[in-house]
Parts: sequence; structure tokens; C-alpha cells
Amino acid sequence: ELLFPAGVANLDIRELLREYQPRDIDGIVLPNYEAVPETKGGVQDPFVDATLFKRNYEHADKKTWKKLGGVVVRNKSLPNFFLAYANGKSIARVARNRLRSNGAHRFKFRPISNSPSSRQRFNEVTHSEAKILHYPYMNLDESIKRLRNCCPRDVTSSLDAEKINQTFLLDFDRQAFVALVLNGEGEDEESERLEGRRRRAEAWYNERIVFEDVNETAALVHSGVFDRIYAPSLLLKKLSQK
Repeated sequence: ELLFPAGVANLDIRELLREYQPRDIDGIVLPNYEAVPETKGGVQDPFVDATLFKRNYEHADKKTWKKLGGVVVRNKSLPNFFLAYANGKSIARVARNRLRSNGAHRFKFRPISNSPSSRQRFNEVTHSEAKILHYPYMNLDESIKRLRNCCPRDVTSSLDAEKINQTFLLDFDRQAFVALVLNGEGEDEESERLEGRRRRAEAWYNERIVFEDVNETAALVHSGVFDRIYAPSLLLKKLSQK
């Protein structure tokens, strides 16, 4: 992931935070954008190679996003528009001595007592331009490795649905584990059969995750459902040249 403070001078996160210093704001929500690979098999260096992103609902025209986002879901046979999470990440003031996590993406205040009157409201706002850039499933081999490491080794069949559901919270992760690990890998099989399973895994990855059609991606960017963000790639390329 990358924190991308768009909308502030020089992409300086300190400037973004200064915007909220005088206000009674406890937290800032940064909607997440999800990176999309555009070449078969994915990309090798996501932070540099990826410039296409699915735009978050919070930063899009709601009617267009629902309509064309639904087309993306149907065309790619996806359970949701985003492969991973869609509720962003947040920043909170650590000076608050009652600050507590509220799941993996938000913060809250710890009540002083059990009395409802003691529960102070956590005041948060969603930034209109800054965002989290998330890079899941950017490379086939890395995706297989991550999924395999997440699940117990005794899960060897899609029939082990209970263990798979316990391991993966997201529907797409479950589908990807079955398609890329269980059906795409094997250690004790003949070479020819292994090659066939590998081809099936590659086909599934390219069909479900990769957006290779330049006309399709251009139309989605033009509509505001996808976005082109070049700054991280350009900055990292420049840093690597020093």
C-alpha cells in the first residue's frame, strides 16, 4: 500500500494533516483505490509498473460508479468491484488518551464507563482527494505464494470449504485460493499435468484480474470509474536513478 496525499502541495502528508489542526476533527478517512495489472501474469514491481486504479465509490459519481462498476463485476465474474477491501484506511490524533482501534480500518474512543452518556462521539471526515493506493494480486506467482502461506497445509481440496472459509474472510480470496493454489499447483504429479494446471491458473488470473484491453480501460478511466495515477511510479523511478 501507499498513502497518496493528492490535493496538497508537493504531495506532503504534513500539509494534509495541517488542514485539520484547527478543527474539532478526531480522524481522517482516506478512501482506497485498487491497482489493476494490465499485462498477462501481472507486473513485477507494482509501485512502479502499475498506474491504473479502480476508483473508490467515495471519490466517484455514484450513479456512474454503480452502473459501470456493475459491468466490471459481471464481465470479470467478480463477487465485488474491489478484489480486497473497499472501506479505506484512517488517520487519528494519537494525543487522545482514549483512542482505540475500531477494527483494521478505523478508530474510536474507549468509553470511560458503561454509561451511554460517557461515550464521546468520534468525529471523522473523509478526505475528498487523498487516498490509499492498494496493490493486491499484482503478480500471479506472488499471489499464489501469499494464498498458499495463508492457508493450513492440510487443505488440499476445494471440498475443505469450512477451513477455507475460516482462513479467508473475502469471497475473492477464497475463489483465488481454489483456482490458483488447489487447481493450479501440485508437487507429486507428472510434468505434463503440472503444466496443464499452471496454464489453467494463468488463464483464471488473466481472465479475472488483468485488464488488457486498452479501449476498455480508457473508457473506464474517462467515465471516472477507473483512474490513472502516475505520480508514485514517476517518483520511485526518479529515486532509483539517484
